[in-house]
Amino acid sequence: QRGGAATAQAHRSRPKEVLMKRRLLFLLLVGMLLPPIVPAVLDNTQPESSQQAACRGILLFGGTGRLGASIARLLASAGEPVTVFRRSSSPQDRLDGLNVRYVVGDLADERSISAAFDAQPFCAAIDASAQRGASNSVQHFYENAARWIVQNAKRTGVRQFILHGSIGAGDNRDEVPALRDAPASDRLIDKGRAEQAVIAGGVPYTIIRHGLVPYDPQPPATGRAYLTPDLTTWGEITRDDLAILTLDVLGNPARFNRIYHAIDPQLRLRRDAGTDLPRSIGGPSTDERKAGATAVRGARDSDAKSEPAHSDTQTTTDQPDPGQP
Repeated sequence: QRGGAATAQAHRSRPKEVLMKRRLLFLLLVGMLLPPIVPAVLDNTQPESSQQAACRGILLFGGTGRLGASIARLLASAGEPVTVFRRSSSPQDRLDGLNVRYVVGDLADERSISAAFDAQPFCAAIDASAQRGASNSVQHFYENAARWIVQNAKRTGVRQFILHGSIGAGDNRDEVPALRDAPASDRLIDKGRAEQAVIAGGVPYTIIRHGLVPYDPQPPATGRAYLTPDLTTWGEITRDDLAILTLDVLGNPARFNRIYHAIDPQLRLRRDAGTDLPRSIGGPSTDERKAGATAVRGARDSDAKSEPAHSDTQTTTDQPDPGQP
C-alpha cells in the first residue's frame, strides 16, 4: 500500500513538469504543423491572427463535475490559467480554493458557448461534460455541444480540442469484443456523432474514450493507467488517472488528431454487474445497463482464468446519478 501511495503521489506531482515539456515541444513543432492544419493562412500569406498569437489558458467544459474538477485541479497546480464553463445551477464545491475563473452558460445553448470563447483567446478547450439533470431531456446533447464547441474553437483560433468520450460510442461498439452483443443506446450513438463532428471540425483534436469509472468516494490515481490506440480495449480507470492523461495530451502534437482508449488493466469490478452496475458504459437506460453487464461478464470470465477480482471500489460510468455533477 505504501508503494502504491508513493507511486500515485509521484504521478500527481508530474503535471507541472509534463505540461512545461509539452508546451516547449508544442512551440518548437507548431511551425511545422501549421501548413497541413491551416493551409488557408499560408495560401493567403497572412500572418497568424492576433488571437492565435496571444492565446492564453484553457477553457474547460464540465469543470464542476468529478472528472472536470480533477482536470481543473491538475491544471491549476501546474500554473495553467483555467476558465470553467458552468451552468448557473452547478455547485462549485469541488473547485473550492482553486485559482480558476468562471463563465456561466449552458451546453444546450449555442450563444452561451460562443460568448465563452469570446471571453479571451484560449489556447485549448477541453470537454469533460456529462448529460444529466436538466439536460437529460435535450436531444442530440453531445453532438450539438461538440459541434458548437469546435465551431467556436476554430473561429477563435484555439489550437487543440480534447474531448472525453465513451468506449463503445458510435461504431466503436462493434470494435470492442466485450460490447459486440450489447444493444446500441441512443446516448452512445449521440456520443459517436459528437466524435464525428469533432473530427470534421477543422481544429486539432484528441479524443479520449473511457469505460467504467468509480462511485464516490473517488479513489486516487493508481499511476497504472495509460492511453492506447487499440480501439478494441475496454476496462476501468479512475478519474484522477484520466486527468493525468489529459495533461499528457495537452499541447502535445504527437497526440493531435488521434483517438485513444484510456484504461487501467489492473482495476477490476467488485461485484456482479447486475447489482453493482446500475449504470452502464453509455448511460442510465435499460439497454445500456445490459450493455455494461455484457461487457463486465466478458471481462470477468477472462480475468477468472488468471486471478480473482480484487478492487475495493464500486464502479459506474461517466454518467453519475442526477444531482451529483
